[in-house]
Amino acid sequence: MAHYKQSTDRNIIFHGNSLFNYGNANLVSGWAVSNFVRTNLANKKAVFDYSQGGKTTSQIVTEFPTRIAPFFKRGDIYIFWDTINDLNVGRTVAQTIVSTKAAAELAIAQGYRVYTLNCININNAPVEASRLLYNAQIVLETPFCDGIIDIASISVLNAANSFSNPTFYNADGVHLTTAGYNLIGQKIIDSINVN
Repeated sequence: MAHYKQSTDRNIIFHGNSLFNYGNANLVSGWAVSNFVRTNLANKKAVFDYSQGGKTTSQIVTEFPTRIAPFFKRGDIYIFWDTINDLNVGRTVAQTIVSTKAAAELAIAQGYRVYTLNCININNAPVEASRLLYNAQIVLETPFCDGIIDIASISVLNAANSFSNPTFYNADGVHLTTAGYNLIGQKIIDSINVN
């Protein structure tokens, strides 16, 4: 599947849960990764963050037609990430993958370049086995979007008990520090700039 090539007239849209807006439901376009991406992709038109704490992939599918689709254009970059909340609320890995693919299909039909992220380690032992299974299985589903941004390959965010490292994680062991988000931001940049 073709990847996005740099252009001067493309928006970048983030859509997801509190991991995409640093745990602050009122924060729009101020999240550390958004700022990092905006700084390092200065030729992009704008970066938008439509994320909110607690959101699941099913909710993204529901709100996409009214909250995202009317406001952006073909060729814009749409990046969504919220699968850990699906697992947190008891959805199976299979159900989460179905919702992830449905969200991607909606954005592809709109003409967007579509990316999603796999899951990093967080302080939530009950979903750890599901997180690892999701990460292993979602790559088998490709290509259903322009790319899966492999943040699980960032070793300092996925080592055993990495969520207790205050350099990269906040005290809750779930949300990241600016240093942690910058690592994810670099992965996003690397993925959307593949030629």
